Amino acid sequence: MKGDALSVSIRTSTRDDARAIAKLSSEFSGYLRSLGDPNPGDFTEQQYLADAFGPDKAFSGLIAELSGEPVGYLLHCPGYDFDLGGRIRWVIDLFVTRAARGRGAGRALMRAAAEICRASGGGQLVWTLYTPNEVGRRFYEELGAKYVQDLESMHIGISDF
Repeated sequence: MKGDALSVSIRTSTRDDARAIAKLSSEFSGYLRSLGDPNPGDFTEQQYLADAFGPDKAFSGLIAELSGEPVGYLLHCPGYDFDLGGRIRWVIDLFVTRAARGRGAGRALMRAAAEICRASGGGQLVWTLYTPNEVGRRFYEELGAKYVQDLESMHIGISDF
């Protein structure tokens, strides 16, 4: 393990983190594009501010810092799944900079999300993974994540109705 995992700090993201999260998300989108993802999304400061705060917020966030500098983030929202036993926490997005990988930031972000899930009565963290993302796959497998068998992720734009 590179560096000292004890130097990683995790905190709830705030409005003041909009620029940092957008920058980290842009780096993540570039990585996904390099893997062939044709539509990794471009998350902006404005989207973060509009959707992470206010009376009808869509998600919450966590920031990982090393020596006071943001090196990663995790966005999450509550959900429910009968098959998994009720309340869950969706990990919408998780990214740690290449320079900070292996220093405990990703694991600490997931641990913090698990605690938020537990505190809300949930029992599972759930996420999707872009298939060619081998770095992410190894990370999640090392955490002990299990694959959901016999399910496929689907979506449809509401403009199609």
